[in-house]
Amino acid sequence: MISYESFLQFGRETNSSAQVSRAATGLLDVTAFASVAVTYAPSGVNRHQVLFSHGYSRDNMLHLSTDYVVSDPHYRQIAAAKVPPTWRDTGFGTSYSARTWLMPSGYRDGVSMAIHDDEFGEVGSVHANSFDDGIDEVQVGAVLALGSYLSTLFHERRRSDQLQLTAREIEVIGLVAQGASNPEIAEQLHLSRSTVGTHIENILRKTGARSRVDIAVDAVRRGLV
Repeated sequence: MISYESFLQFGRETNSSAQVSRAATGLLDVTAFASVAVTYAPSGVNRHQVLFSHGYSRDNMLHLSTDYVVSDPHYRQIAAAKVPPTWRDTGFGTSYSARTWLMPSGYRDGVSMAIHDDEFGEVGSVHANSFDDGIDEVQVGAVLALGSYLSTLFHERRRSDQLQLTAREIEVIGLVAQGASNPEIAEQLHLSRSTVGTHIENILRKTGARSRVDIAVDAVRRGLV
């Protein structure tokens, strides 16, 4: 059986949403966590966007996507930790958030972590909770591995935000970097050739690239592929 860390490296998805979903779902498959949520922090925005959620109620997610990760004192303590702490490590189980949003749903322990990037700072978060009392080192290690994987994805996403590239344009860039022609891109993404051509034109304009080769080189330099 492969490790979770190895599983994360086997994905071939070019769409970042699919990459996040696969990684988070994999965490649920290999651990005893009953729920996982992943958020992304856009530049200059005080609230996180929920990119993936499984096992949490709608109210849980509404709370998570407010300014909780920005201002809650318990979460800020968690965000400063290098290793994802459990409820017991931080006393989170006695907090308002735990007593109001998590424990009524049956959760008894969990792990949260802030996702950091050397260039952009705090770019997201991971939250995983369990109905069991106690989180072991294997589970904590898996969350840490997921956070590291997401840090790379979110670094790319922040760079894409700077360029104002759309999710579809990023997919096209990934395929161009692989050497795919316009007809091949159209077939793979189920688009018309004219639509692919429009995407290529927009990518050239936004990135300042002059050719397909430039698109591929620029994508690698910016960390988009």
